[in-house]
Amino acid sequence: MENKILIKTVEEYFANIQGKYANFDYGEHIPTNKLNVIRKLYAPYNGEIEKPLLLIDDTVFRSAKKGILLTNMNLYYRLYAGRKIKGIHVGRVALNFNTSIEIKLGHKGSDLVINGDIVAFTTAFGLGGINEKEGKIINRLFELLAQVLAMTQG
Repeated sequence: MENKILIKTVEEYFANIQGKYANFDYGEHIPTNKLNVIRKLYAPYNGEIEKPLLLIDDTVFRSAKKGILLTNMNLYYRLYAGRKIKGIHVGRVALNFNTSIEIKLGHKGSDLVINGDIVAFTTAFGLGGINEKEGKIINRLFELLAQVLAMTQG
């Protein structure tokens, strides 16, 4: 299994801030039924070499039909194409030494920024209240993962 250090980093990160979150699940707390939906719609990951680390659910009724899945090897997403753009954007980004991921928090939603480019829009996080708090938790994790990737593969 590649990028074992990412698995360890995510586990250690959430061990220090355990809790139940409104917009995301992590590690073994990711429901199997959501993973089944995600694999069919936008993240056909190989369960033998990829381990789901984080699921950001961008749906009102928590179906996970839109969202972000981070594994130890890739970031998969199925989100709105943009803030004022109709349509859904599906993508996969391989995690390597120069991968940077950010949720750029905004009012009524946030941009998913990968390697400096806005690639999609999520309503899971935004400025104010719990959505902002959870967005900051996720951004801190993404910063840690970028640091780890840079050290291990650069």
